[in-house]
Amino acid sequence: MRIERIIGNLPKLTVARAAGLSAALLAELLNGRLSLVLCQGLSDADKAAAGLDWFRSDAGYVCFAVGNSMLQRIRTLFVSKVVLAGAAPRLGMCTLEAVEAMRRAEVCLHDTLFDPEILKQLPADAEVVNVGKRCGKHAVKQPEINRMLLDYAREGKRVLRLKAGDPGIFGRLCEETDTLSEYALPFEVQAAVSSLSAATTATGLLLTRRCVHRGFTVMTPRCAGGAIGELDPRSMDLPVVLFMATHILEESFANYKNAA
Repeated sequence: MRIERIIGNLPKLTVARAAGLSAALLAELLNGRLSLVLCQGLSDADKAAAGLDWFRSDAGYVCFAVGNSMLQRIRTLFVSKVVLAGAAPRLGMCTLEAVEAMRRAEVCLHDTLFDPEILKQLPADAEVVNVGKRCGKHAVKQPEINRMLLDYAREGKRVLRLKAGDPGIFGRLCEETDTLSEYALPFEVQAAVSSLSAATTATGLLLTRRCVHRGFTVMTPRCAGGAIGELDPRSMDLPVVLFMATHILEESFANYKNAA
């Protein structure tokens, strides 16, 4: 796909071409007098400029104001979707689609709570960045992870965000998908084997057993900012997921309301 051909077929776009993005051109973009600037190069400082969005094309960097929906749609022709996947505690428990995503990745931003041997599935020339945390100690802060996801994706890289376990369980998934959605960058979230399953079912410890216990609660004592929260599920506003309840929904909700 050639960006010049696309630009030529959209005469409503006001376009400037330059070796780099000057302060004057940035101002023209942000005040709406220019639709885009096609630059041969873009510095890190320029990429981080407030109000600026961009992507790398076949003919250089396309710069435009944040929120320009037309150019966001054009960008999808030049970028790959970000894959947010989960690594299991060991390779044999990883899903096939996670292994495939690892083998295709050009950039991998990974957590740390899994067997590091799993990372050998990545191509030898892939850029691998440890962004994990242990006991509140962050290798990279979350806002920086968000920025890295944006920048690598806008560079046209095949980006894998490899989390430990299922991304949707204590994985701060929404902070990253919200960021990608804000900039209209495509992404895919893959389900994975959680440490919850690996530590229980895989060891013979059953969390549900007929006539003994018909459910369980999963939470973390850690709260935002490092505080330790209470653990009484009765006093917390937690989501409730019902299994095998399709044909008894009305009765189930009535019981839940009465119990509350």
